[in-house]
Amino acid sequence: MDDIKFGLMGCGIVAHYRHLPALQGIAGIRRAALYSPRIASARELAAEFGFETATDDESAFWASNLDLVSITSPSGAHLANLRSAADHGVDVICEKPLAETMEACDEALQLVRSAGIRAMVAFCYRFGAVSRKIRELLSTGAIGSPRTMRLVFNWDCRGKYLDLATHKLNERREGRMREGGPFFDCGVHLIDIARFWTGAEPIRWRGIGSWADDYDAPDHVWGHLDFSNGMHVMAETSISYGHVCANRLMAYRYDIIGTDGVIRYDKTSSTFELQNAQGVQTFAFAEEKDFAEMYRAMFKARSTGDFSGVPMLEDGAIATKIALAITREAMAERPGSPS
Repeated sequence: MDDIKFGLMGCGIVAHYRHLPALQGIAGIRRAALYSPRIASARELAAEFGFETATDDESAFWASNLDLVSITSPSGAHLANLRSAADHGVDVICEKPLAETMEACDEALQLVRSAGIRAMVAFCYRFGAVSRKIRELLSTGAIGSPRTMRLVFNWDCRGKYLDLATHKLNERREGRMREGGPFFDCGVHLIDIARFWTGAEPIRWRGIGSWADDYDAPDHVWGHLDFSNGMHVMAETSISYGHVCANRLMAYRYDIIGTDGVIRYDKTSSTFELQNAQGVQTFAFAEEKDFAEMYRAMFKARSTGDFSGVPMLEDGAIATKIALAITREAMAERPGSPS
């Protein structure tokens, strides 16, 4: 079988530190082309990761006759990138969130369906060993029926300032806030893993926010979601947790409460355990996400034609639309906002 001719659009931080390193240990890939409007970024990553072509010209990018493209550009560019892939009949892996509006999500879905391409979404949390183990535990009834999930992802997005002394703004955090804030960016993952773990669907949701900074979107958000299996999920996301502190802070944890026990995962304390009537069972701690396993699963899906084990564009649209709705409700209910 010929190697997959692989390309990537968007040569920013997530491509540099997550996607491209994950490909290093995977065989059967021809690193064909990188595209970025900033040619210097494309050339830098091409040299570091061994890509044949680096370009800021989309026609030159597609001239590489690619089989599969990862879209790691900012969310506002996803729809245009997906349209380009659909026009060329090329399968894609699209970063989350899918798009910046409900309408753009719907248009992306229509483009992909009309073109007949396979479009997956980079919900990398599904592929972490912890997430897979939680799904297994829930499927075997280890804690009975899940009734409550508390899913927390609070951090500082590398801080408000690159330099606390000069107050030079961190453009990465600034960009995420202007795109839609932490629930739009990270809450999509929490919505998706709750669906992945249980097979249930969200049926109602609401959002509450708070503001440490004066952006339109809240920098700390609580999303409350009721699911079709009778479960309630509280998903909390922040990029203002310690954002002006000298030392970095993070609170990342899952608490899953069932009728017969509790599953606990806490990244800060490296805890992963099950507690029920039989006592405490401890599991190997691991990071919450795994890009390499995600790519292996997606390459396999494309090879076999069986996409049942990977998140598709429809999954991305579900999580993105709910995250947008929760963020918008939080903004509408902001203290002092017009009623």
